[in-house]
Amino acid sequence: MNAIKNWVSNEPLLAKLGPVVLAVVGYLFVKGTIDKDTADLIIAVVAAVFGGGGLVAARAAVTPDSKTE
Repeated sequence: MNAIKNWVSNEPLLAKLGPVVLAVVGYLFVKGTIDKDTADLIIAVVAAVFGGGGLVAARAAVTPDSKTE
């Protein structure tokens, strides 16, 4: 449980929101509520709004500081 709390407190919003959006879109797609094109559009809009590409590029260039106690 501590690992989940740590992940929620340390990860950026897109990293937390991404799996939720994929689960919801996947569920709606399987139920037939939306089609493939609409599912792709929803995922693209969410990624664009929360800066998915820039966030991934920025995180790839960062080296975390070592934690000292």
